[in-house]
Amino acid sequence: MPSKMKTLEIQKRLEALTRRWWFTLLIIVFVCIPSYSTKVIPPEERALTGFITGILTVIQFFILNPAYWWMGILHLPLFLNSLYGLVLAKRILSAGG
Repeated sequence: MPSKMKTLEIQKRLEALTRRWWFTLLIIVFVCIPSYSTKVIPPEERALTGFITGILTVIQFFILNPAYWWMGILHLPLFLNSLYGLVLAKRILSAGG
């Protein structure tokens, strides 16, 4: 029973965070705006960022909030695409390219 209460508390906190529309917009802006520094972000770092975001969305919709499993299905192609990008970037890096 305590784990159920802990899960409900986590879900409440996630819902409180995602109700703020500006927070989602802020994340989209930070991810989509290109870096203005002189350092170019390597593809494996970009792919890793997408992979971590994909894992978090899959965990959110399949494990923490299974009532919205259909949202997990909608996010699954994004997760698989980021996984493919991560594997492809690692292959290119290991090949010396």
